[in-house]
Amino acid sequence: MNAETKKRKIGILTFHRARSYGAVLQCYALCQILRKIFPDAETGVIDFSPSRFSASKDCGKQKQAEVLLKFLLSNVNVVTPESDTLNECLSAGVTDILVGSDQVWNPGILKENLRDYFLCDIPENINKYSYAASFGSAEFVLPSEVDRVIRSALADFKNISVREGSAVGLCEKFGRSDAIRVLDPTLHAGRSEFDHIADTGTLTAPVVGYFLSPTPLQIKVLKKIAHDKRLKSSSILVLNRKAPFFSFIKSSVNTGVPDFLHAIKNAGYVVTDSFHGVCFAILFEKEFVVLPSRRKERFTRIAELLEILGLSARVMHTAQANDVRNILNNPIDFNEVRQKLSLLRDFSGDFLKNLRSSENDGN
Repeated sequence: MNAETKKRKIGILTFHRARSYGAVLQCYALCQILRKIFPDAETGVIDFSPSRFSASKDCGKQKQAEVLLKFLLSNVNVVTPESDTLNECLSAGVTDILVGSDQVWNPGILKENLRDYFLCDIPENINKYSYAASFGSAEFVLPSEVDRVIRSALADFKNISVREGSAVGLCEKFGRSDAIRVLDPTLHAGRSEFDHIADTGTLTAPVVGYFLSPTPLQIKVLKKIAHDKRLKSSSILVLNRKAPFFSFIKSSVNTGVPDFLHAIKNAGYVVTDSFHGVCFAILFEKEFVVLPSRRKERFTRIAELLEILGLSARVMHTAQANDVRNILNNPIDFNEVRQKLSLLRDFSGDFLKNLRSSENDGN
């Protein structure tokens, strides 16, 4: 590299300050992946922090956000100053932006920040890409103006990859027939990026539940699993949730990332309605059960992941004893899952490696 060549600075634009284990851990994972693929570039997260994604009036929620952010900022490189204005962040010399992963293209979440996450108003000399971006839903009806904004924005992206197969179809509707489907960064990075973090945690239980939307069905299934395995109710742990349904079961609040990962890694059984809850059960090769969320769009992305890995049978819709027993008596063939993940990782890695071709593009 001669003195006049500008060093590449690749920034990830995502919801890294969200109060969500999945949001934080997928950001961490993508940072690790980029660091390995682009050793000669500066890679890391763009510290864009619009208030709606980085703060909460609820003190408990704010505490959780602080716990997660502390972990992230201690474990990833930050390539820009913090700002609630995207172009102020980019003034730090970012040459390439990778939008993703997570629901960074969900119009219902983005609202007034839609133009930011679709990179509508950034300098023209910055290369635009996406990795495992999600629209959060398989289909939706948008106001014509929003449709035009997204269609125009995606036309300016050099390469597009999305997390769900349904998102490939949405990109095609918006005029990008070249979008491809890749793995969520947590599954792409692999277990080795999380084992050492999990091993610093201490939280553990034989049966672990992790839920984004608590329902009475969840407690019934947890108890039936414990009963079937001749465990006491005290053997059940619900992560980061206190609700009336869980009042007689051990639960944790403001759980740190190491404890979150440790609990899943050392569980005998995991029950969840969370996409990333499923991801980590798969990574740590745990027997798991998925209870579909009442929100259809939340389950759609889980269903698509389970389908490509041959795990659709892990979904349970009732707490009937026979249903629970049928799943528990049919253990997952993780040798087969590993083989499928290996192929998907290679494909996902090739997408990112192909971005190297832009390194010498004239900006």
